[in-house]
Amino acid sequence: MDASEMRELLEGYLAELDWANGATKDDIMGKLANRDDALRTMVNEYLAEGSYPDPAAVLTVLPAQAWQDAQGDTWRGPEGLLAEDADSHYRESAAGRGAPGGG
Repeated sequence: MDASEMRELLEGYLAELDWANGATKDDIMGKLANRDDALRTMVNEYLAEGSYPDPAAVLTVLPAQAWQDAQGDTWRGPEGLLAEDADSHYRESAAGRGAPGGG
């Protein structure tokens, strides 16, 4: 099952909840109990405790890594979030060679 299929499945489960007063992580976990272990594990690991006003709010906070992990994939995102962690090769570019301190 790919990420889009998993997302559709989760959307279906979320649609079954009563959203009149929002839903908590516990409500969502209860809905997923005995239905889909992969989605339940993903929600448990990546959804913060609290209340959500609608299904879109839940889906918005689930990162790409969550969907990849749920499928058993390896995270393909950046290792670090700092600019200096990425090799930009800027100094090798035409703009970088003309910059002060450039080559």
